[in-house]
Amino acid sequence: MDVGKGLSKALLDIPASLRAASVEECFSELLDSVEESPVCLDRLEILFESTLKLYPSELVKNASRHRTILAAWPGTKDGDFLVFGPDGHPAHRRIHCEEMECQFFEISP
Repeated sequence: MDVGKGLSKALLDIPASLRAASVEECFSELLDSVEESPVCLDRLEILFESTLKLYPSELVKNASRHRTILAAWPGTKDGDFLVFGPDGHPAHRRIHCEEMECQFFEISP
């Protein structure tokens, strides 16, 4: 599932001032629209958009409590940390792998 495309389409009709309050529900509805399991998530960059005021790792982790999720991390792995965006960037995140409570598989191109 292309999360960026699906979520941006769902948020398009919502006024910008209300998007942060609506994004979790839109994400949940997007996942509910897929019957297959596991749900494969790609293009997660939209979840890091600072105006949406999300904790992307928590959003995906919470969704995985109800179904199996396979997510392509849109950043890098640095030791025991997942990293998104460069240092100093508003969307920068550095998340300890243990916080995700999941398995990691590194795939080389």
